[in-house]
Amino acid sequence: LCGNGDKCVCEYEDVVVEPCEQTDDCTKNSGECVKKDDCKFPFICDPDLCDEAEGCVCRIAKPLPCEQTKECYASGGVCVKDCVEVDGVICKEGKCGTTDDCFCKISKGKF
Repeated sequence: LCGNGDKCVCEYEDVVVEPCEQTDDCTKNSGECVKKDDCKFPFICDPDLCDEAEGCVCRIAKPLPCEQTKECYASGGVCVKDCVEVDGVICKEGKCGTTDDCFCKISKGKF
């Protein structure tokens, strides 16, 4: 360590964060595969369209037919019309404002 007025600098290793690989599914939804931390509200962050194991989600800027709410986003979901519960997906009512037919779609691992 430096001391006694020595002129010195700290040495550290560069941490290289690999970018997310773009997928066809994300591209088809007008999205971009980014690290989960780089996708924030009001963007739609869909982990099913990119390599979630690498910490990537599909960041979609286009508005969906349903208003995106902080309540749904905080639950790890996205507001969609006509949500269908299938293996690994649940649909919550009442988290997407007052729009008819809008449900909070939450993927497996978020509920």
